[in-house]
Amino acid sequence: MDELESLLNPELFFRVNRQYIIHIQSVDRLKTTHKGLTVQLKPPHILELDISREKSTAFKNWLDR
Repeated sequence: MDELESLLNPELFFRVNRQYIIHIQSVDRLKTTHKGLTVQLKPPHILELDISREKSTAFKNWLDR
């Protein structure tokens, strides 16, 4: 996963956890949780992914670009 992440454009892709790397256009909405954030993806991949508190600030900064 680290190798794949290094090949992708960091302005378009973000590694939210050990299992998932997402594209910026796949983000539908965010929810704040006690663990950090939960991101909901747009269809056809309706999925909710948890983002830790440690990564939540970096994720928000990535979205704001």
